[in-house]
Amino acid sequence: MIEQVTQLDLPNIETITVNNNEFGIKYRLFYEQPDTSFLLYFPYGQPVYEQNWLLDVQLAGYVFRTDLQAQFMQDLNLDYHYHTFVSTHIEFFKSNRRREKLAKLGIPTGESEAGLRNRMLAVVFGQESLSLSEMLLAYAHTITTSSDDRFG
Repeated sequence: MIEQVTQLDLPNIETITVNNNEFGIKYRLFYEQPDTSFLLYFPYGQPVYEQNWLLDVQLAGYVFRTDLQAQFMQDLNLDYHYHTFVSTHIEFFKSNRRREKLAKLGIPTGESEAGLRNRMLAVVFGQESLSLSEMLLAYAHTITTSSDDRFG
């Protein structure tokens, strides 16, 4: 991946590889070249917040990810803070059909994880309503009308 990053030809954007040089990068961004646009490449996973010396830079800018969760989040216009939530529920998001139905329901900006989980349940139960009672009725109907012969 580093070879691809170094070969990028982005006009008016300077690419920097982060490699245990966070303080120097921060000094360069804020004091030496504050009017220059940068692309920071991290050849390793993101550190936890407490150990991330460039967290303020990441939060002020845009974090581009290439993992599966990031793709799903981009499809649904979800903010970065949903990354762990999407990772936890990755099997739900792997289904194109479920993602399309979730997008059709709409996800308001700033939706809580509980609200997003409720929308996911509505998708699973085939409901357009977010009413818990309607979802429970749909679930009960599915159980009583299904012909599952797995247990005899």
